[in-house]
Amino acid sequence: MWLSPEALKTDPKLWSRYRGLLPPENSPRLPEIVPEIVPIAYDFLSNTNLVETSEHDPDSSLLIVGALNALAYHVNAFPDDAFMTCRRIGTYFSSRNINLAFAAIGWFEIPHLRQYSIFVSDQLVAVASCETPTPSPIEMTVRGLAFRVLFKIDQGFRFWSCLRSARDECVHGLLTWGGQNERNRSLARMILRYT
Repeated sequence: MWLSPEALKTDPKLWSRYRGLLPPENSPRLPEIVPEIVPIAYDFLSNTNLVETSEHDPDSSLLIVGALNALAYHVNAFPDDAFMTCRRIGTYFSSRNINLAFAAIGWFEIPHLRQYSIFVSDQLVAVASCETPTPSPIEMTVRGLAFRVLFKIDQGFRFWSCLRSARDECVHGLLTWGGQNERNRSLARMILRYT
């Protein structure tokens, strides 16, 4: 299933092969990734972080998601590494590469990884309250996405005054970018309740 570390190091485009390979939720036995792949995934993400862009790039996003998926396997195989892995991924929330920022924040919405989002709640708050966020090419902003993850951690975040803009951007994104989905509309109504 896993490619050799040499292959991934030589051709980073091979990360796209992992874009749909998430470890199954609640699986009692998860295959472990080759340990040498983890630093290569981090190197790839760090190099991607150096490429500033506010343009959505589907090809780049697939590679980023593939590298993050490899790290999801690592977290599931080595839960003792979960805190440090999550904190490291959290450093990409404010990336000037919009594709990396979106993918890193979205990583914590994967159902069986959501349990780790508490490890990065302060990093999410920092992004959601940032006055100069990475510009977004779609209606859902980086701040809005960060707020969505925070709201799923604790609905009380909707009352934080420093997150008001992020909350509004999240609702706007849910109703425009994701408005055709009833779950998004329902989440928007929940966020706006009692605010």
